[in-house]
Amino acid sequence: MPSENNAALIRAQQLMQQLRLSYLAELPERVNELEQRTLALNQSDDFSGQFEALYRAIHSLKGGAGTYGVQIVSTISHQLEDVLAHFVSESGKLDGETLDRCIAYFDLMRLAIKETVQGKTSFPDVDSALIALRDTLRNHSLSALLVEPSRVNSTLYLGMLKNLPIHFSVVASGYEALGLLLQSHFDLLITGNETPVLNGVALITALRVNQGINQNIRAILVTSSKNLSIPSAAQPLTLIGRDEHAAKALLNEAQRYLENCDKAN
Repeated sequence: MPSENNAALIRAQQLMQQLRLSYLAELPERVNELEQRTLALNQSDDFSGQFEALYRAIHSLKGGAGTYGVQIVSTISHQLEDVLAHFVSESGKLDGETLDRCIAYFDLMRLAIKETVQGKTSFPDVDSALIALRDTLRNHSLSALLVEPSRVNSTLYLGMLKNLPIHFSVVASGYEALGLLLQSHFDLLITGNETPVLNGVALITALRVNQGINQNIRAILVTSSKNLSIPSAAQPLTLIGRDEHAAKALLNEAQRYLENCDKAN
C-alpha cells in the first residue's frame, strides 16, 4: 500500500510539472495579448467595459501564476492591477504615463517568464525594477492598503479618497493583505472586518503582535457589526460602521490622518 501511495504521489507531481510547463509555454502569448488590449483601450468605444474585462484578465493571470508556482508573475500582476485601478483619468482614458507604466510591467513579466523557464528561483533584477516602479508610482505620497472583498465597495471608497495624496493598493482577502504587510511598508491600513480567510480584527492583531515593519500602522476597521469585540492586542484602531456613510467617514479619517502627519513634520 505505501508503495502504491508513493507511486500515485509521483504521478501527481509529474502531472503538475507538465501542467506548469504548459502554462509557462502559453504565458508569453497571454502577456502579449494583454499588452495589446491595454494599448487599444483608449481607442475603444466601450472604454469602461473593455477596462473591466482587462482588469479581470490581469486578476486571473495573477491567480493562475500563483496556482502554478510562478509567484514572481503573480507579484508583477498585482502591482499592475494597482496601476490600472488608480490611474484612470476623469475622462475615462489612460494617460500616456500610465500606458508607459503598463508596458514596463508587461516587459518585466516577459523577463520573469524567461528566467523562470531557465530554472531560476530568484529574480533580483525584476525585484529591483518592481521596487523602483512602485516608488515612482507613489510619487512621494503616503501609501495605504485597502482590504475589501467587494469590488463595488472598494470602487466607492477609492472614488471618495482619490484626491488625497495617498497611493492605495487593494486586495480582497485578509490573508493576502497580511502577506503584503509583512513584506512592504504601508502608512495606513483600511480593512473591512468581514474579509475572507482572515478577518479584519485578526489581521490587525497579527500585525500588532508581530514586531514587523507595520506593527504600529494606523488602522481603520470597517464593520457592519454593532457589538464587535476588539481584543486589546489589536489596539489602537479606528472603527467605522459599514453603512451608507462609510465612504464619507473614511474620507474624514484619512484627512485627519494627513493633518496629523503634517503636524508631526
